[in-house]
Amino acid sequence: MNILEWLVTTPIATWVTTSAYGYYICLSGHAIGMAVVAGTMLMAALRVLGFSRHTPLSMFDRLFKIAWAGFALNLVTGVMLFAANAKNLSANLAFLLKLGFIAVGGLAVYFLWRAVKSDDRLQDGEQSATLSTKLLAIMTLGCWVAAIVAGRIIGYTISY
Repeated sequence: MNILEWLVTTPIATWVTTSAYGYYICLSGHAIGMAVVAGTMLMAALRVLGFSRHTPLSMFDRLFKIAWAGFALNLVTGVMLFAANAKNLSANLAFLLKLGFIAVGGLAVYFLWRAVKSDDRLQDGEQSATLSTKLLAIMTLGCWVAAIVAGRIIGYTISY
């Protein structure tokens, strides 16, 4: 038995697929986590792009802690949803693209925040971000939007 066949037989996968509410609880948690993560990333990227310059960038240090909680919720619920249909999801192009966009988006956020933290001119909002920092912000936005779209497409392209 390979790992994907084993995964769908685990108690968590069985609960998600056979419980009256398991799937819906996981899916709802996943949506809430996504809203927290994508919303925080959207606000941070737009702030770097020049929107709401009066908002101190230090505020995002606190918001990123909330975003990490949203990411943890997404990770847990995502693993549970994957376990319930591992074999089909692992062969689904939209799912694989979603994972790729999340990975690239996570790296983009990391490099964006490093660039923001190392540029003292941005902290007070008086100066604009450099072109490379703005491109990182746009890339961050693009990756998270693409991950959301790919995630939505999964529901229309997956076999059960």
